[in-house]
Amino acid sequence: MKRVGTAIGWFWFGFTGGLPTFGSLVASGSIPLVGEYGTLWVALALVVAGALVCGFGLDEPTGNRPMVENATFKGQMIGGIDILWRSPKVALAGLVRIINTAPQYGFFVFLPAFFTQTIGLTLQQYLLMVTLMYAANLPPASSSARSATGSAGAAR
Repeated sequence: MKRVGTAIGWFWFGFTGGLPTFGSLVASGSIPLVGEYGTLWVALALVVAGALVCGFGLDEPTGNRPMVENATFKGQMIGGIDILWRSPKVALAGLVRIINTAPQYGFFVFLPAFFTQTIGLTLQQYLLMVTLMYAANLPPASSSARSATGSAGAAR
């Protein structure tokens, strides 16, 4: 539990660097080369490559065994749900996260059409703009992960 802040910081750093930043950058380069549908295949290849790296490239001994002894799938799933009333702060944090993240995905629904049809950007220009917007969020995410690591290290 001492390193939860570190884990959360690194998760959001990876999330921000991955989906909206690296994904938009890859799409801006691959759409002119292979088209929109081809870009979906490129994305699938990247997901498979990432899964292979995680599955075979990481050799962490604690990841190869269950963290909870004698745990069942059903028990773990119920535990992931009933924590919402056992720990109301977790439920509140989840609600806040849903409220704060929902508009981010809404942007990806209507902003491409707005920026390409109304403002006049090409799709590649729009994707590069998205890449830069989210890349600007990486230093704060990185510093929060580092500060969480520093504070966790000081707590030991």
